[in-house]
Amino acid sequence: MLALAFLLQPAVARPPNILLIVSDDQRPDTIHALGNALIETPNLDRLVARGTSFMRAYAGYPICHVSRAQILTGTHALKALPKYPGGAIDPKLATL
Repeated sequence: MLALAFLLQPAVARPPNILLIVSDDQRPDTIHALGNALIETPNLDRLVARGTSFMRAYAGYPICHVSRAQILTGTHALKALPKYPGGAIDPKLATL
C-alpha cells in the first residue's frame, strides 16, 4: 500500500518545453519548403514540416536584439528594454 502512495501525490506542473529558432535577416523565400525550388534546405524543410511557420509575422521594432526582446517578453520594445540602447531585458518581466 505504501508503495502506491506516490500515485496520490498531486501532479507537479512542468514548464512548457519551447525551442524558439530565430534566423536574423532571412526571408521566407530562401527556404525550399516555403516555395524556393532553386535551393535545397533539408534541415529547415524538416522544421517547417514538423513545427510552426509564421507566414505573416511583422516586427514592431526591426532591430535584431530588440525584436528578440519583444518576442521573449510579449511586450513593446520600450517596455522590454527600458534602457535601450545597451540595456538588458527588464528582469521584472516574465519571459519564455
